Amino acid sequence: MKRQIVRIDEEKCNGCGLCVPACAEGAIQIVDGKARLISERYCDGLGACLGEYPQGAITIEEQEAEEFDEEAVKVHLKEIEETTSKTQPCGCPSAKTMHWEVA
Repeated sequence: MKRQIVRIDEEKCNGCGLCVPACAEGAIQIVDGKARLISERYCDGLGACLGEYPQGAITIEEQEAEEFDEEAVKVHLKEIEETTSKTQPCGCPSAKTMHWEVA
């Protein structure tokens, strides 16, 4: 199917990672020092990552791509949350995801 989706120019990408947190779906990750779209299914094509990329390496283009899958994104984000909550790089309590329950 043809739809709007992120395109990353690896020649322009400097690996700064600013686009990663800007992508609410977790579709972009830094791999081997460059931003990469890890799955077409995770990209909604809205371009929240565009304003966070100083090198101009990310564009939104209409192209053949898998359909956006909101359920797959939910599973993916849960996996990211579980992984990052277990592997924080420092001992700072504010760096760890915490869940509070009110009794």
